[in-house]
Amino acid sequence: ENVRDIIRYLTKSRGDRHRRQIDPSNAIDLDIKADASTIVKNAMRHMPSSRSIDKPNFIIPHKKVGIMSDVHIPYHDEEAVIIGVQYFLENEIDCLLLNGDTLDAWQISRWMKKGARPDIHEEMVICREFLYWLRMLFPEIPIIWKSGNHDVRVEDHMWSKAPEMAKLFELTMGHAGLLQQILHFEELKIQYVDDNTLM
Repeated sequence: ENVRDIIRYLTKSRGDRHRRQIDPSNAIDLDIKADASTIVKNAMRHMPSSRSIDKPNFIIPHKKVGIMSDVHIPYHDEEAVIIGVQYFLENEIDCLLLNGDTLDAWQISRWMKKGARPDIHEEMVICREFLYWLRMLFPEIPIIWKSGNHDVRVEDHMWSKAPEMAKLFELTMGHAGLLQQILHFEELKIQYVDDNTLM
């Protein structure tokens, strides 16, 4: 809100009375004619500090990466997937990134469920079939699975409904091991990247 007030002040859209009430020590030195990097540098000193945990970024060391996002198996748009895969094959990608929400996990979401839809078992079977299909089409290149909020529903559901079992799975398989086991990541040579890792 403070930033909005400063912008309103600078654009003179708040009126004289409001301009006098803004604390000048919080004002950002914005020279409207300045380039973007100068504006960002001046604004940086007012940005709140992050509370995120430092993690190494995941670097994809490939040049031609095909990216599929928000596939939402088993509710995927078959035509869109085919067009994307055809484009990847024609352009000879050297890596495939499944960039979050490859799985939908509708049955175990926290939202109200209406209508008949596949249960989580069926969703996982269809997703696994999809991954085998991708590996058949791209037998030699790395496939990277970056988890999205729908993908982590599997672990979240386990932790909320059966925390003791979740601890056992984590102990024996590591973080996100359950999803990796169910979807055969090791056999398919799919590299897992968790949802909180920057790429």
